[in-house]
Amino acid sequence: MMKRINLFDNFSINEAYGVAKPTTFYIRKLTWIAIDEFYKYVEATRELGKEGIDDLEYEVVVPYNQLVNCIPRGGDSLEQYSKFPISEIVLALNMHKHDTEKMKGNDWMIGGYAMPFAKGRELKATRFKDAVKQLTDHSLSIHLGLEMFYGPYFKRVSTDHPYFERTHLFKKIESVISHELNHLYEFYNRKINKAPSIRLAPTMAALVEEDTYKVPKNIFDIWSNDFLTYIYQSEPHEVNAQTQEAETYISRMGWDRFKTTRLYKDAIKMKNWNHKSYLEQLKKEIHDENMDVDLTVDRLKEYFLIDYQNKVIEFKETPIPDPWKLFNMSTEKFFIYYEKIINEAGEKLFRNLAKLHNAKRH
Repeated sequence: MMKRINLFDNFSINEAYGVAKPTTFYIRKLTWIAIDEFYKYVEATRELGKEGIDDLEYEVVVPYNQLVNCIPRGGDSLEQYSKFPISEIVLALNMHKHDTEKMKGNDWMIGGYAMPFAKGRELKATRFKDAVKQLTDHSLSIHLGLEMFYGPYFKRVSTDHPYFERTHLFKKIESVISHELNHLYEFYNRKINKAPSIRLAPTMAALVEEDTYKVPKNIFDIWSNDFLTYIYQSEPHEVNAQTQEAETYISRMGWDRFKTTRLYKDAIKMKNWNHKSYLEQLKKEIHDENMDVDLTVDRLKEYFLIDYQNKVIEFKETPIPDPWKLFNMSTEKFFIYYEKIINEAGEKLFRNLAKLHNAKRH
């Protein structure tokens, strides 16, 4: 029988300021592993030329004998370890060399994902293992992944540089790993406390490809970047993970400099998101394309809700909100509904960021 190591009242990350301390032990080591593997890939594919394209997928397994040195000695470190008893980390690496067009003006791009516990016989999943310390009766093999892209004009900074850990690349990889570890921590705590799993349907419905909507790219970009993205970022588990992601930057920056980051800007945009201003912008873009404005907005709403319902069925979830109730709302009420959700999530994220900054000052 599983020990109940960390019982939450509301099954949200209740660590100080939204950062799950037991996950932080492993962030730096994983970041350096990712950097080393990325640089090896860059070196191996340079010969393809500036516009050459390549993709490579593989896994790096980090065993307990390499992780144990990440756990601090003394203090409450053993207690913290017992809250997230990792004995193995499987780091899936998806490396890509892309041409100028696909990189869209970027020298490099980094993304990440976290794999929850297996529901069947999935190979790529987080799993329970035998204990490695007497503090718990089990341990964890966690599975997270990185998508790492580089383009024709990517220039490597030597890892021997004394300030390498302050480079944009290092901080980005570190922040993505921190974000995904936060998700894995929540997966684990929900699992051992027999709480409902994180709802993935709203997230996946908001992360759709352009072709799904069959509208011009400029219209889809406004729909996706200024609305769907905020639905995704408003999910409670995403607010938690974004808070932990931000700690990478706040720990190294003053508040004024942090204000230039995407995380801060998104929190402000969400806090102040207004459905009337948004619809005015969206409708103007539709009108400029000589399309039926009201019909197109209704179709965008409909496509989103159909995709959401399909994801609910795929993941066998109890949907919150109910897509059919949203479908039966007027378009105006639909956007009013999401305005409240986005504003509240933005306000919470902003408060978390401010608390992190204040904690750093003191």
